[in-house]
Amino acid sequence: MEYLKREILLENFTSRNEGSYGVVTADTISINLFITQKFDDMGYFTDEPFIPNDVVLLNPPLDFDGMSRLTGITVDMFYGQPTTITGTTDDLKLSDVKSYKVDINNQPIYTPYLNMAEDIQTTFDGVTNSSSNEVDYVIGADPNDITNTGIHFNTSLNEYIEIPQSNGDLSRFRKTTFNYVSSGRTSQNTSLSANTKLEEFLGVVFPQEIQNDVFIDRGAEDIFEKHMVMAEIKNVNDIDEYRNGYLINKS
Repeated sequence: MEYLKREILLENFTSRNEGSYGVVTADTISINLFITQKFDDMGYFTDEPFIPNDVVLLNPPLDFDGMSRLTGITVDMFYGQPTTITGTTDDLKLSDVKSYKVDINNQPIYTPYLNMAEDIQTTFDGVTNSSSNEVDYVIGADPNDITNTGIHFNTSLNEYIEIPQSNGDLSRFRKTTFNYVSSGRTSQNTSLSANTKLEEFLGVVFPQEIQNDVFIDRGAEDIFEKHMVMAEIKNVNDIDEYRNGYLINKS
């Protein structure tokens, strides 16, 4: 375990009022931590058909967490119900769904069901409802099922959140909430297979690639070079001095 020591300037979080001078009044303090990790690359694996043990469980154990590989566990025991994920975030994605046009006050226009995705055939990025107070929009939805797919956002146009940073600056953005309903584990996205490392793939991280565009450099000199440089020779003495005796054949 590694201990990280950081010094935080509390000047921006400390009261300077009479009667409470020097008291830290902030409820929360944001700290930026840059977390890194190191791991060994296990290389290129091959998916082999999963051969279960002779023991087959009809029901998962009571302490089965849905993640462990246990003897006798079948794939259907890993299936799970859809999960709804909610939270708060900034309004960064709001700019991705605004119209290319602006109103008479030079303010963005949020047009419901105007698809702003790069590929409108496969993805829907756009507004589902808009008013003077808030905007409902979705990112990454299926164009054929906008309601039940993608990440849904709600951004208030008049309510802002300010978060103090460690350097004393304030991060200010419109209040935004989001929700996402996952599909859960189903037969469409869950399978059991054995990770097998074949001997010829030891140390190989990616599948082998064959490059057929090969250029062979056979050197800068060709058989006509000495004949061509004779035009640069002015007298007999230059033959001895040119390129340190380049034209002289020594036996």
